[in-house]
Amino acid sequence: MPSCLIISYGYPPSSSPAAVRMSRLVRGLGERGWTPAVLTVGKAAMVRSRGLDDPLAGEPDRVLRYDDPLAAVAANASENTADSRRKGLGGMLKAFAKGLLFPDRTVLWAMRLRAAHSEPLVAKAQVILSTSPSLASHIAAYRIARKTGAAWVAEFRDPVSWLPEKDETGPVRRRLLARLERWIVGRADATVTMSDTFTEYFKGLYPDAEIRAVPNGSDFDPDAIQAKMKAREARLAAADPDTPLILLHAGALYGGAREPGPIIQAAKKAALQTTRPIRLKFIGSDSYLAAEEASRLDATDIVEAVPALDHAATVRETEQADAVLAMLHRDPVGRVSIMSKFFDYIATGTPILVVGERCATLSKIVEQEGAGAAREYDDVEGMTQWIVRLEREPQTMSYDAVAASGNWSADRMAERMSLVFQHVLGR
Repeated sequence: MPSCLIISYGYPPSSSPAAVRMSRLVRGLGERGWTPAVLTVGKAAMVRSRGLDDPLAGEPDRVLRYDDPLAAVAANASENTADSRRKGLGGMLKAFAKGLLFPDRTVLWAMRLRAAHSEPLVAKAQVILSTSPSLASHIAAYRIARKTGAAWVAEFRDPVSWLPEKDETGPVRRRLLARLERWIVGRADATVTMSDTFTEYFKGLYPDAEIRAVPNGSDFDPDAIQAKMKAREARLAAADPDTPLILLHAGALYGGAREPGPIIQAAKKAALQTTRPIRLKFIGSDSYLAAEEASRLDATDIVEAVPALDHAATVRETEQADAVLAMLHRDPVGRVSIMSKFFDYIATGTPILVVGERCATLSKIVEQEGAGAAREYDDVEGMTQWIVRLEREPQTMSYDAVAASGNWSADRMAERMSLVFQHVLGR
């Protein structure tokens, strides 16, 4: 059986987007005849959103963990408040890591992987897959591949050369990160992105590189999705007038690159036209940003900020929501990326409102497949009317979207990655 090594900072029991993707890939690759091993961080760094099952739990020796010396950064910055970002040891460590460590704070963890090439599981891997963020995992993969002779596949879940303007990254650091991106793509045997649009963008920058799209995927059961849709329709029809109409956003706001203000304004206006009260629920490590914006807009009565939950709990919240929000970065990143939670949204059959450019990849998919609607950030009135219709004419995901879900399954994701692995081995 061919063997592969996955280098990822995110891995179960963490239920971060990276951990969810990697756990599904490990399971799917194993089902396709690969023998996967994993290099990841020690469990001490996983201070938030635990609870994801490890597909290699029965073979714990196939998961090699290296402690992160800066795990305290995550531990001290895990509190869901604005002050936790600015005060105390956690705030100082976070500022130090962000300002001085390159390419990111995980570089010290990646440096500890230097000795991993001597591990038997690592030495015999025929293909190495590294995923970013963190970018440092690519540097570790390059070093290990040079020592072992393995083929190297570098995965980018976001383009580094299109950092959000609100990322607080200075111009010098941006240029250095863009150069590192070019260095990685130029040296990897293949580069993997999250969408066809993202792939085309990369091909424009790096025309000589081997670049392929392997979108995220969820565990889809069309019959279960339809059952959830019918249950939601029945719940909406029988809802008591005092029961809140819940719109849920799950995931980070990335320091405001995903702007909560417009949807809060729309919900506030919609609340004047609906019978049922409206609640916007933001779940994530920086959901306090939504609470701060709600306070500024005098809309605290309709916004609920919840700290990050584990993956299973977030899925349950999604299933109970009347609609879910997919808020895109208000910059070029939003045009090409497909957020990982979109696939879990589809799996629950919950209608989706995309807030972002109508030309963005995710906006087009949601509208073309009948999974919901898309509205520009500046179209507050359009968002308002969609929310109002959510009560008066309950919005449901179309059955066409359910039929198309097989294209976004975890099984299909693993199949695509397996083909990439086979390609680089055959070069």
